[in-house]
Parts: sequence; C-alpha cells; structure tokens
Amino acid sequence: MRQREQTPYEAASFDAIYGSSILHHLDLEHAVAEAHRILRPGGRIAFAEPNSVNPQVAVMFNVNALKPYLGVSPDEKAFSRFRAARALRQAGFVEVSVRPFDFVHPSSPRALVSSVAAAGRLLERLPLAREIAGSLFLTGRRA
Repeated sequence: MRQREQTPYEAASFDAIYGSSILHHLDLEHAVAEAHRILRPGGRIAFAEPNSVNPQVAVMFNVNALKPYLGVSPDEKAFSRFRAARALRQAGFVEVSVRPFDFVHPSSPRALVSSVAAAGRLLERLPLAREIAGSLFLTGRRA
C-alpha cells in the first residue's frame, strides 16, 4: 500500500467514513481496503466521486493535454461504477451500492440550475441515461 492510502488510525476506530471527490486522487483499491480496516464492524462508508462514463469527465481525465487547463492534477483517475463496486466488495464491504447521480454542471448558469436539476432527476431514473451522470455515490457497510 502506498503511504498516502495509509492512515495513522488503529483498526476498527470509526463508525463511519465519508468524503467528496477524494478517492479519485488515491489508489481506489488500497484506499477502500484501508477504509475497511479502520471501520468498526457495522460501520459505513459514503463517497461522491466523478463518473468516468460521463463524457465530460472522460475527456477531463483522459486527454492529458487538457488536464492543466481543466484543473485536473496528474494523479487523478476517475473510475466507473462497476470498478468502484468491485473494489468495495473485494475490500470486504457488504450492502455495496454505487449509483450514478448529478447532471448539474458546476458552471451551469444560476438561472438554469433548478431546471437542469429537475431534468437531471428525470435522467437519473432512466436506466441508460443515468449511466452518464457526472458523479457516483458509493456506499457500503463493513460486515
């Protein structure tokens, strides 16, 4: 395990771990394994992360020439919901859920945010359309 995925905490120290846009800066498999280690039995995790299947996210994270202009650091790696679910299960989590969500882009004009959000909620209910949402919501429980 790389040093940045290791924490100074003893095993079974926490009831919950949550974060927003953190895991894609780390080695996913090592980070969730460490989260599993420091959670108490029955403890839960919840993270919101970029969805690599989203067209904009795919360009941001895969076109190296654009990364500096888009504010993407060299270590960032978005992942799919399928890879995230596999990593959580391999780490030992149960009740794993990885759900695509959020079609509101941060640069949406303020006047359009409520309309875009309403359209996004509709798209999140459509099986194929939801796959390209901008973010993933990951949850799991330590058995």
